[in-house]
Amino acid sequence: MTIASFYVPLTVAYALVQGITSKIFLSFGDFTMYAAFAALYAGLAGLLAGQEAAMTLAGALMLAMLCAAALGRVAATHVFAPLIRGSAQAFMIGSIGVSIALQEVMRIQSGNRDLWLPPVLEGAAVRIYDGPFPVQIGLVSVAAIATSIAAIAIVLAVMKHSAIGRVWNACSQSERLARLSGVDTMAVLRWTCVGSAALASISGWIIAMSYGGINFSMGLMLGFKAMFASAFSVCEEQVDEPYLKIVGGPVMNWRRSDYSMTTAVPAAVTISMLPLVPMVS
Repeated sequence: MTIASFYVPLTVAYALVQGITSKIFLSFGDFTMYAAFAALYAGLAGLLAGQEAAMTLAGALMLAMLCAAALGRVAATHVFAPLIRGSAQAFMIGSIGVSIALQEVMRIQSGNRDLWLPPVLEGAAVRIYDGPFPVQIGLVSVAAIATSIAAIAIVLAVMKHSAIGRVWNACSQSERLARLSGVDTMAVLRWTCVGSAALASISGWIIAMSYGGINFSMGLMLGFKAMFASAFSVCEEQVDEPYLKIVGGPVMNWRRSDYSMTTAVPAAVTISMLPLVPMVS
């Protein structure tokens, strides 16, 4: 469940941007990586200050979301908006350039080493089965799962019932017709990038809080996983409503969150792409 709660926000975030651009976008992994660093630093500050665990987790999540949202806003305004009406290759290369720049900045900042966070709730767990072989889940994992569920529920409600969802839907079906109807499509792109980056930051927060280890190089791998998991989900969900295509596939992956769905498929596809890494790094 913790693995599924990590993949779902990242996949939905990628699908939101891909849905209105129809272009490959590989920067979400690095937005997630920056969010993980922000969450780790916030968590470390909270532990050193002696804060309660709940306050530490909440503060780390808030800082992670703010950091990723700011990166999404800057990237959308200065890189993706100027390239949106160009070729798909130019948009993809622009996203790779953003990823390389972000990774290099973080490599210098982190001293080219892995960073680790001490457990926030060491030993704290909820027992879910009391039989001869007890089963329990850590409280941090419970918080991660609950946060991921809440985020997906909010996205589903916004896409289904709000004006934001209707405008996004219009842009995803035909950006030109939406523009002719008076929709500011550039504003939709910018705020979609901001919201999607904030959503992807939940995955970074889960990495920092649940696993504790982060490094600057994980962004590219996360970007590939988001792309392939999103493509797999959308292709498998045979539905007509765009918002269901966004949410239905990843939630289905969650429902089937066994090894093959959440780990083996993304990992196998990502490994198959490793020969391309030298071409883009």
